Amino acid sequence: MKKINLVVIPFAGVGHLVSTIEFIKRLLSRDDRFSVTILVIKSPLEHSLDPNTSPPSLPSSHPHIQFINVRSLNPPPIEVFLKSPEKYFTLYIESYKLKVKEIIVDHVLPNSAPLGGLFLDMFSTSMVDVAQELGVPSYVFLTSGAGFLGFVLYLQTRHDRGGAEFELSDIESYIPSYVNPVPSRVLPSLAFNREGGYVSFVNVARNMKKTKGVGGLG
Repeated sequence: MKKINLVVIPFAGVGHLVSTIEFIKRLLSRDDRFSVTILVIKSPLEHSLDPNTSPPSLPSSHPHIQFINVRSLNPPPIEVFLKSPEKYFTLYIESYKLKVKEIIVDHVLPNSAPLGGLFLDMFSTSMVDVAQELGVPSYVFLTSGAGFLGFVLYLQTRHDRGGAEFELSDIESYIPSYVNPVPSRVLPSLAFNREGGYVSFVNVARNMKKTKGVGGLG
């Protein structure tokens, strides 16, 4: 049976990693044609997982998984994080695009198993450009629920129709993933962020729509 290699680019936050690893475990338990290469990008924050160790819930000795630690790059200035964590993390991951492509070309493509595609985290959707350059499909593994996905996609639709950052005084929003109108006061803070948080997630939505699909554990 011919193997297919998948490259997974998770976000280094613990919550994202745990969900991503659970997804990989389920995938491999259902189809043994796949082998998985996980590119570990160290979080710039102190509480991140140490990239020199494999996550304890998935031993590095797993026969169908390999971890490749990506050499750390300088993160954006901490002032960016203080103004908008969303912008900070998306800029940080985006800065790895060239290095990720080099790793795939040098360490993944030479393998006998063909590259079947890239699985991306919400914060690593900028890597869709790498997938396109390599001529392979990309997919998003979403660690949050369908409601939040609908909200993110709604942000871009609203923005393209002339919308901008939300105000608390705005009228209720009709977001397709919610049955009832959504008051502005319950929206996540990124929707109001004028320092790049809002724009960052508009771009996340754009990148999601360039992929072949979005899924989760639900």
